[in-house]
Amino acid sequence: MTAPGRNRPCPCGSAVKYKKCCGAGEVVQRGGVLKPRYAPGDERDPGYWRALKAARNRFAMPSVAWEDPRTTAAMLGMAQRPGFDARRPPADEDFDWLVAQLERRELAGATEVWLRSAARGGDELVFAFPADQELNAAIKRLPGRRFDFTDRTWVVGARQGPAMHDDGARREVDDPVLGDVGVGVVARLLMIACL
Repeated sequence: MTAPGRNRPCPCGSAVKYKKCCGAGEVVQRGGVLKPRYAPGDERDPGYWRALKAARNRFAMPSVAWEDPRTTAAMLGMAQRPGFDARRPPADEDFDWLVAQLERRELAGATEVWLRSAARGGDELVFAFPADQELNAAIKRLPGRRFDFTDRTWVVGARQGPAMHDDGARREVDDPVLGDVGVGVVARLLMIACL
């Protein structure tokens, strides 16, 4: 007769696991210890370990925390996602990317953009739409954006300021929305907001 499993009911009829009843004194047969797939000193040359240690020491330095994450990703060989650098003002291509994503969503009939007055004064451009990874990535490139959890919308603050016109001259923009970008981009965003 074979021995019962340790987690099965005991054959004596006590309705307790075998390992806690009659099998309490048995020596448990355990499997062998797993061997490592390779011995570290066999496969790698010493230069590899010195480079790894130098990289570890470099990343332990506090100054690395202030590096651009895209630079660190490139150093580690990771795929770089399009992101936004907080140290630079938004460029026209950031807004062009946003407008392209909004137009793509508009063709699907799922884009809602509107202007509203902010509680602290000024205007805000509000984006409300179903979850869209590419559109969220485009909005995250913009500084000053925030996600309103109560309304589940993205909000970009508007401010009065000079903007670069198509002819290259900087002039005051009558419309306070997104004053740092070209007038053409602002007009396209407002056109989408008014539709």
